[in-house]
Amino acid sequence: MDNKHQLLFAALVLFCEAERQYFFYSNVSTWDQARLHCQICYKDMVSLTSDNIQLLVNNLSHDYWIGLRKSLDNNSLQWSSWSNGDPVIFQNWYPGRPILSPPKDPVINNYNTYILPTPTPTPTPSACGCCCDTPSSPTTFYNDNYTDYPNATVNVNLLSTTSATTRSTEVTTSNPTMGTTLFTGVTAPSNESNHTVTDGYIADPCIAMLSCGLWYERVCTMLLPYICYEDRFYGNANISGVTLHNASLSWASGPADINDYRVEVKAKYYSRNVTHSSLNYTNLTYQLSNLTAGTLYSIQVFPIKCERDLNPENVSFYTKPDIINNLKITDISLNSISLSWLPPNGNCDFYSVQVTGGPDETIQVNNSYVVVANLTSGGLYRFDVNAEVKDQSIKGAPQNISKYTKPGIVQNLTVHSHTNDTVWIEWKPPVGNTSGYRIEYFVDSNIRTHSTTKTTNFLVNGLPQGTMIHFTVFSLVADLSVDGDPQELTGLTNPGSVTDLQLEPQNTTITVTWKAPTGKYSNFTVQVNLTDTGEQEFLGNTNNLSSIVSNLKPGVQYTVSVITLNGDLLSEPRKQTVYTYPTSPESLQIVSFNQSQVSIKWKPPSASGNVPLTYSVTASSYFINCTKTELYPYQTKNTNHTFAGLTTGTKYEFNVSVQAGSLASLPITISQTTAPEIKVLIMTLECASNISLHCEDDTVKKSVKEQLSQYLHGSLQDFKIWNVILIPS
Repeated sequence: MDNKHQLLFAALVLFCEAERQYFFYSNVSTWDQARLHCQICYKDMVSLTSDNIQLLVNNLSHDYWIGLRKSLDNNSLQWSSWSNGDPVIFQNWYPGRPILSPPKDPVINNYNTYILPTPTPTPTPSACGCCCDTPSSPTTFYNDNYTDYPNATVNVNLLSTTSATTRSTEVTTSNPTMGTTLFTGVTAPSNESNHTVTDGYIADPCIAMLSCGLWYERVCTMLLPYICYEDRFYGNANISGVTLHNASLSWASGPADINDYRVEVKAKYYSRNVTHSSLNYTNLTYQLSNLTAGTLYSIQVFPIKCERDLNPENVSFYTKPDIINNLKITDISLNSISLSWLPPNGNCDFYSVQVTGGPDETIQVNNSYVVVANLTSGGLYRFDVNAEVKDQSIKGAPQNISKYTKPGIVQNLTVHSHTNDTVWIEWKPPVGNTSGYRIEYFVDSNIRTHSTTKTTNFLVNGLPQGTMIHFTVFSLVADLSVDGDPQELTGLTNPGSVTDLQLEPQNTTITVTWKAPTGKYSNFTVQVNLTDTGEQEFLGNTNNLSSIVSNLKPGVQYTVSVITLNGDLLSEPRKQTVYTYPTSPESLQIVSFNQSQVSIKWKPPSASGNVPLTYSVTASSYFINCTKTELYPYQTKNTNHTFAGLTTGTKYEFNVSVQAGSLASLPITISQTTAPEIKVLIMTLECASNISLHCEDDTVKKSVKEQLSQYLHGSLQDFKIWNVILIPS
């Protein structure tokens, strides 16, 4: 065997070394009677080693039989083995003992002779082996080098022993410092055992251990107390099928020659002993019933041998806790849910709360309530609550409840847009989760209208114009069990537009009148803008249904808008355009002229400022019989104009006026004659007179010229350049 296997074997031997218990019997018996009793009720008589002898000697008050005899049978080597078959590897003889051979010659000595007492009759063996006298409580011993057994003597509790004989007294022993468990109750005979020392040879001696621990051979029929031993019994009890009030107990069978079993069941405020009449000896089982839920039970199964409890088989277990009662939600907030419940029937040590809904967690509490925090607002959570026992070996059936946390408040609730009969609101989702929204709104009363939506906007139409509408928006969860805090907003529909807008212009004013709209309004805004440029000329508010806009520019087109106000809301504007009455331009003058062209220029009306104006420019001339010929009607935005294609030597009248739509200002006028082209018209006049030389008279000539000039002026006037020259013939 190699070293590895040798070490393994040594370890196995060490692990399997039994813990021995020693029992000091005070009822005196012969060696054979003692051995028989020890073999029936224990394992055998004690065998001594260097390890256990010191422990045993500490508890000796008399001489005791031990399991050593010169010859156990005819086949064994003398002094070679103990009564249990263990080899004798340790000896502790009284000096000079044993005497191995008889004296060769008889010797008469003068020493005192110790006379052995007459043996008492051997008691008749009983059912337990010999005499059924009370053994002492066992002394438990194990080799403290065997560190594999740290708990070898834990929870040792012998609950009963047989009654002592009337000749015995109880002696209590103390525990040794080596940690070995000792049992009290060592008894000894009331009369001293015979300590007569036999110095002579005994053919087949049995060995007694003196109270000092030395070995001495005795006659085997001598009556002495004795020491039995047995290996401590370590059984294994098991519990299965645990329910609220029941469990199945099973256990391993005890060592040989077990007479009976006793089951002891203990719990707080509960104790029960079950006798053999109730136990199943075939299957070594027992059905526990009528137990209390959630309770710790300690069970010991005692094998009974010779009316003595052996080391018990121990097991402890909790019954299943009952289900909790009346689980309910007591409070809900954005990030927490509070639960409460009633304790279960029976007992429990604490509660576990399994939270499912992300992130999952398990909370343990000692009270019948809990506040689960750090949750997400608007989230759905399931809570499973179990009653638990201290070692968490078994838990009660769960009681569960599901609930949403309170959703958050909507963010940034605003009016997106509105008209005279609609209001459109919008918002942003709350922090956390939500499944939708509920909108409550009412118009000028407490009659509320409810609506739900999954979007973050809402349109209300069909509203009266100029009306205030009150909105309240709640975030929702899917089962509508809890709402978020309300977010409120007030909106207004736009007021209606004015009707029958009328404009009455003057040179620098416009009188504006209108009729009020239906619905609510607060006042009106009148706005006047230059139509061409959009430049604002006037803006004012009024509570009246008319307004006079002054300080305007004459001859200019204006756009007049009237807007109804309702608080900050505006109606659609009602608009019209109109021209102010124009005024005449100024400073008309001739710039240049020739035979066919005349250039003129002028200035705008000073009241019109720099506003662009439209001018109407015409030229006219008169001819024979004052017939007026109007030439070149023309419109321009310039302040100058050149007339071309005119007739030479003709007088023209030039008119310039400001044109404002269908309105025109009074014109300003200037005349100019084009440069003449000289032409001679020769007329022959015949002068006849009955007065001699009358026609030669200068006075006559002058008169004729004047008359001719008057005639031509009557036709041409100054529209043409002409002159009369008389040329004598």
